[in-house]
Amino acid sequence: MKKLIVLFTILCAANALNGMEPLKPERGCYVGLGMENLPQNVQVLIIKALNRGDNLIDTINDIKATSMTNTTLKQLVYAEYGDFSNIDGFTELVHVLARKFHTSPFRVAEKFDTAMAEKYVELYSKLELAVLDADKGFVQQLIAKGADATGHPTLLHLAISAMRNGMRIAPIIKLLLEEGVDPNATNGDGKTALERLNEWRYNAPEYETIKALLEKAMEEQ
Repeated sequence: MKKLIVLFTILCAANALNGMEPLKPERGCYVGLGMENLPQNVQVLIIKALNRGDNLIDTINDIKATSMTNTTLKQLVYAEYGDFSNIDGFTELVHVLARKFHTSPFRVAEKFDTAMAEKYVELYSKLELAVLDADKGFVQQLIAKGADATGHPTLLHLAISAMRNGMRIAPIIKLLLEEGVDPNATNGDGKTALERLNEWRYNAPEYETIKALLEKAMEEQ
């Protein structure tokens, strides 16, 4: 028990230094990475991989190797017999790694498995993926080709998610607002993009800029 307490203390300190929310022993996960919805045994395996891996590829390879001896993790990482019934769990895992290594979820999915990445892409439109990638040029290109930003009410929320992954998204937020995306739109949890931003403000170097953009747009509506 003492060893576990020491381990949690070390991890909490490391998370604090990285500007992340502290590890909570009762959940056994990096809360700042959003891992709490994954099975407990999978959380433990991923935490070990995150602590050992210095980069995304090494961590993915570590998780893949471990998954061969862990049925639950295997179901999240690999599609068996073409069955993608665990795509939600895979998506959650992908987002955890994206936040840890400051990249887009799609880039992580790509490096896991081509087939799984393709299935993951089916969950999002090209415009949504471009926003998650914080790729302003691609977003502009898609809009120029006729993509309707206003037809995706949670694009601002997706941009905030990209911010949580360590990307700079103020230009994307500004562009989406100029294209008429509703700043007062709510996600499935009933929260606006501003409310989501405030929840993650500790991991947001552009917090004040984005906050000002959203508040101004909400006032002008």
